[in-house]
Amino acid sequence: MIKPHAEQIIAVDPSPETLAINKTKNGTNKVDYQVANVFEWDTEERFDTIAFGFWLSHVPESKLEMFWERVGGWLQPNGRALFIDNRSPDDDWADKPRKQTDARHDPERGTSQRVLENGRSFEIVKIFREPDELASRLDAIGWRSHVNRTSGAFIYGTAARHSTTAKP
Repeated sequence: MIKPHAEQIIAVDPSPETLAINKTKNGTNKVDYQVANVFEWDTEERFDTIAFGFWLSHVPESKLEMFWERVGGWLQPNGRALFIDNRSPDDDWADKPRKQTDARHDPERGTSQRVLENGRSFEIVKIFREPDELASRLDAIGWRSHVNRTSGAFIYGTAARHSTTAKP
């Protein structure tokens, strides 16, 4: 959990419902909730750390570089990004229930069909990135990163601009 270690948090999400759930669970102390699309949202503030969870897999390939440009623009010198996300379903965890979330995944299109408990269905961007591939992509666009995978369904990492002296 980030909140105990932060002076201030800005939580950005395009879904008011998601932010409302977070607000109910975590309160509003130190948190500024903002309903916005991260590709359109901007701020004059600069941050020591930007953290995002389960977001990178929803960034289309065509917007990945732009997303990291935006993150870099929001960071103070020596700032860093922290992230966690899903990784590709494989034999290590294919039989576990979590895989069902992306059971209708189309890797060629980078999409998954999500079916909610109420039966509604949505096509979403879902691109599974592996640690080596993501680290290589980040390096190519000016970031130093350490990206790892868990023994299960996740990747996690840190990244800092090449021009900074911070350790990712």
